[in-house]
Amino acid sequence: MPQGGKVGIVLDRNFIVATRDTGYKSTASAISELVDNALEAGADDIQIAIAEVVGKDINKIRVTVLDNGCGMTLQEMRLALQFGGTSRFNQRVAQGRFGMGLPNSSVSQARRVDVFSWRKQNRINHTYLDVDEIASGFVSKLHPPRQKKLPEWFLGKIPKTGTLVIWDKCDKLDYRKASTMAEKLRRPIGRWFRYFLWRNVRIQVNGVSVKPVDPLFPKSGEIDTPAVPFGRPLQYELRVPGSLSQTSMVKVKFALLQVSRLHSLPVEEKRRLGIVKGAGVSIVRAGREIDFGWHFMGSKRKENYDDWWRAEVGFEPALDECFGVTHSKQGINPTAQLRTILEPDMESIGRRLNSLVRSEFIEVKRKMQEYASARRAEKGDRYLEPPDKPEEEVRKSRESNKNRRKIGRKLSIKGLRYRIQKMPMDDLSFFVPHLSNGELKIVLNQEHPFFECLYPRLGGTQDNKPIDFKTALELLIIAYARAEVSVVRNIGKQQIQQLRESWSNNLAAFLS
Repeated sequence: MPQGGKVGIVLDRNFIVATRDTGYKSTASAISELVDNALEAGADDIQIAIAEVVGKDINKIRVTVLDNGCGMTLQEMRLALQFGGTSRFNQRVAQGRFGMGLPNSSVSQARRVDVFSWRKQNRINHTYLDVDEIASGFVSKLHPPRQKKLPEWFLGKIPKTGTLVIWDKCDKLDYRKASTMAEKLRRPIGRWFRYFLWRNVRIQVNGVSVKPVDPLFPKSGEIDTPAVPFGRPLQYELRVPGSLSQTSMVKVKFALLQVSRLHSLPVEEKRRLGIVKGAGVSIVRAGREIDFGWHFMGSKRKENYDDWWRAEVGFEPALDECFGVTHSKQGINPTAQLRTILEPDMESIGRRLNSLVRSEFIEVKRKMQEYASARRAEKGDRYLEPPDKPEEEVRKSRESNKNRRKIGRKLSIKGLRYRIQKMPMDDLSFFVPHLSNGELKIVLNQEHPFFECLYPRLGGTQDNKPIDFKTALELLIIAYARAEVSVVRNIGKQQIQQLRESWSNNLAAFLS
């Protein structure tokens, strides 16, 4: 170490190795920095390629990102691979801010990064950064950009203007197979850049277009309207830090998933869609998601019911200090003042949504118990002989069809559909069956003492019994009702109706 002399702020050979571990949560997070740069350059077509390289090197995957942005000037290329090197340092008008994205993300995944950029197709400039060269002390300064052709192995069609970033000697990717890496990349990229994809920006991974993924679901496109907006968006006008007059807006919106439509999906499908363990708040900066977590919920703890609603907080880069945005745009650390502003409203709405979801699940469970007997009867009905159609139905069919010989009396062999309905009736029976169009509807008479004294108290499946008592009782009624509607002659129907009424009267007397 020199005595009394000046010491450099950074020791190059150690810094380049240490900075590789500064922390990107995933390969997708690192690649998203390159997508940010492309968008900032005005690109609307971004091609990401993950390919396996055949050779002696043990690191067999190469990553390339090609965009049709405006391309870089020579001065911009001189700074492109410098840590903190940007002509827009600390500006708040786009995705970037500190000029750390390209070099930092690249060396976090690969030991070499090459950058080609052009504003005219016949003049392509190139520069590169090699970790091994710097770590060995062989190189201490960045290579100046020079005119150079694209690599021979690159066969893609290049746009009129643009940039190509190549990661070679990749030793820190999340997956070892190129196909797996490409597949795992599409969903997070589709989520983080959903707003750009909705604006017709095209992002492809190995030739497959990335689809927008909305954690609030209304625009996900994977299920038809699985969620609905909850209430009106909240808006907060905040003063920009360091300014006496400039303000910027924070917008918060909520969405409630439709429990009645989605609860019956298999667990694997719910997990694929991001429902299971998906509770949280999406933090969107300048149209790009930079974080997702249990933010601004105050003292409310996260519960399973919270998987069924979502929130999104959107803001512009002018409020970066308020949200505590990291230079790699992978998270937030909001100030106490911001939390004081947002948390009361967001926690209150979160608790209300939790309560609504809880109520919906109670209703779903009730309906499932109510329909259990009907579904079980439908399953077994296919083994029974189809009953005759009611006389009125046969008569109407013959009147509306000229060729009367083709009208059959038997119902379809596919089996009956069943439905149990409860309502007050001016009838002596405690249930009345109705057969029409292949459906047997059993109406339970809420005015009958049986319903009042016993039926509402039934229910609750016991673990050691395949069928709860309420379902078994309903199946008993369904079986009797089916037998009754199988009788089509008027004389027989009158006798059975009298029997049912007498049975119901006896039951009423016994329960009185």
